[in-house]
Amino acid sequence: RRADAISKSPSAAAWVVELDTYTKLLRKEARRGPVFDTKHLKISGADVIRALDIKGGPAVGMNLQMILSAVIRGELDNNKSDQIAWLKGEL
Repeated sequence: RRADAISKSPSAAAWVVELDTYTKLLRKEARRGPVFDTKHLKISGADVIRALDIKGGPAVGMNLQMILSAVIRGELDNNKSDQIAWLKGEL
């Protein structure tokens, strides 16, 4: 079906390739799960405190926000070990 549709309208081929690309990206995002708030992160405030050996307070929230931004930008995976390594400057 798909090949038939493209062959009938060759100018649509570029659109099909672009749609395929977006479909793959969306499926990848769906597998990752939603991450748009610090509560969706795999790391917790307690993990931040332990990893950085700091007391609780605003620094914990600021670090969680930085991790969230990195995850949203795709620079960091949403998994605890990578996030801890990133906090410690190991990534």
